[in-house]
Amino acid sequence: MIECILNHDFVLRNAHAALEELNTPIDEDDRRGLTDDPLDKFTEAERNEVADALRAALGREKLAVSYSGSSERAPAVRGQEAPLMDWAFVSHDAIISIVQSALDEHLRSIENAVTQAPPEPDDDRRAAETRIPVSNEGLEALVARRDDDDRRVFDAFSQTDPRWVASLIAKGITMLKGKHPFPADPAPALNIAENARVIMIGDWATGLPRATDMASNVIQRWIDEAAGRERHVIHLGDVYYSGWPEESKKHLLDPWPVKTGQEQEIKSWCLNGNHDMFSGGIGYFDTILSDTRFRNQNGSSRFELRHPKWQILGLDSAYEDNSLDAGGQVDWVLKRLTDATDSGRKNLLLSHHQLFSAYESGSEKMAAQMHDALSAGLIRSWFWGHEHRCAIYKPFMGVEYARCIGHGGVPVYQWRKVADPVNPPASYEFRGSFTTPPGIERWADFGFVVLDFDANGTIRAYYVDETGNAFYGAQQDGQGRLYEEIN
Repeated sequence: MIECILNHDFVLRNAHAALEELNTPIDEDDRRGLTDDPLDKFTEAERNEVADALRAALGREKLAVSYSGSSERAPAVRGQEAPLMDWAFVSHDAIISIVQSALDEHLRSIENAVTQAPPEPDDDRRAAETRIPVSNEGLEALVARRDDDDRRVFDAFSQTDPRWVASLIAKGITMLKGKHPFPADPAPALNIAENARVIMIGDWATGLPRATDMASNVIQRWIDEAAGRERHVIHLGDVYYSGWPEESKKHLLDPWPVKTGQEQEIKSWCLNGNHDMFSGGIGYFDTILSDTRFRNQNGSSRFELRHPKWQILGLDSAYEDNSLDAGGQVDWVLKRLTDATDSGRKNLLLSHHQLFSAYESGSEKMAAQMHDALSAGLIRSWFWGHEHRCAIYKPFMGVEYARCIGHGGVPVYQWRKVADPVNPPASYEFRGSFTTPPGIERWADFGFVVLDFDANGTIRAYYVDETGNAFYGAQQDGQGRLYEEIN
């Protein structure tokens, strides 16, 4: 992620410029050196449709700013000097996310535009901080400075051609409209070993250095440690900004901790997320699932892993946003849950979206669709992402072990204090963070989960942060690492 594309004002300024270009035909005398008008490939009707969609999105953005990770209060409410929107803006809006994807592709196409940004040398303590909070990529011709409120702002970037950006936005909206067909069949069920290790990470595919470093170092250690055991690595969805094929390759496939050639010994799985569907699912279905490492999914966004004591179901809650409407999924899930229960297996569900939340709304439809199964006590555990936090929930809505693990790779400004109370029905929220000098920029740690199964059906769940620390649980293993038991 290029630093300026995580800046709210920069994104909206370029979105407005692109909208103006969409509404302005170009004269032969006003091509500004362009050999071809990049918007020529779109008809007037298509340009108008894109302009309408962009105008509506900008209107929505004006009414309610999308903060990365949640719709919570801004840090300024707690007296922080650096509102999150000025530092790590990741939109929840499909069209604004497409604008970010378009800016990223355009700026990377300009020779020598994107550079590795060195750490700011204004404080000696920075040298001790090896983690780059957000991004190590900047723009050669873009000057970052701070305003009177110590917020980072960006001067204009002369090489951002709004007409090219407008054409890329039009390409993205075309992908959004051209939704990939939903696969008719789920992936074939796969039996897994009784002592399998399953590593899960949510909302990880941002391409940020902290996220990729966590995969190549910390997650890799947990993979290597289990050599000789069956291993699985699962992503719970979302490739940023909008799941374009290029982003799917660059942000997920290239840094994925399971490398090409390892697919026989380490299985990979990936759920669909709402950001993946911002490109109509093209990158997810045609790029990620076509990679040999994910071949066990057989091109499907649903899968089933069968442990002797557990059934793990991966669901698609994103194809039809925040629901299980796609492809008769509800009937399939209910049958699989019933069959597993009848055979003596407990059920563990995985989805991108949350069944419920202590902080956000919008999950009512999926909860209603699963009402009968929840009421019958068919679901023992459910892990999800989407919200960029790690939250442990009390038994609620019939689920004994509900966990949110969407803290895999999206930078979130950590304004909550460790001692602050958690919202019910959560019982615990991970608030690990690190501070960059001079001490006002507090960033939430990334993390992931490791599930170790045994023959008796007990799961050791390790909640691990980006430094490798296992931070939650009532038990300790032989190495002193905390874990909880899921039974």
